[in-house]
Amino acid sequence: MTARRRGTRPSSRWTRRPAGCAGGARPRMLTSCPPVVTDGTVCLLSGDALTVLDADTGDTRWTATTPVGLGRGESSMTAADGTAYVGTNDDRLYAYDLATGRLRWQDEPEHRRSDTDFTRISLAATGTTVYRASRTGVHALGAVPSA
Repeated sequence: MTARRRGTRPSSRWTRRPAGCAGGARPRMLTSCPPVVTDGTVCLLSGDALTVLDADTGDTRWTATTPVGLGRGESSMTAADGTAYVGTNDDRLYAYDLATGRLRWQDEPEHRRSDTDFTRISLAATGTTVYRASRTGVHALGAVPSA
């Protein structure tokens, strides 16, 4: 048997509280997917807000309002190589410049119809390739076009 060591807990480098925490209120910070850490940033997707924080200080670098798809289900987010990607539950993909928050590109899938059912979308990225998994399969997309 291995003895469990008791020790001190690591100290917190910084903490971000959601808006509306004045007066001691402690609302939960709801995120639509796990945070992504890349290029010195922490990317958070909460509802229709994509927020990018400085990884060292926790200061907000920028916030962008993102489309919410069909308004139900969940969106997904990932980031790599200077780009933050948001996938909505109607199978659309948006790419934001990680440094500025400017929308660089958006994709409208050819198969999308006005009566589209919502879909779960999962994103992953490495280098200049983003992988989108949805009901239509897994798609490996190349570099995001320059805006």
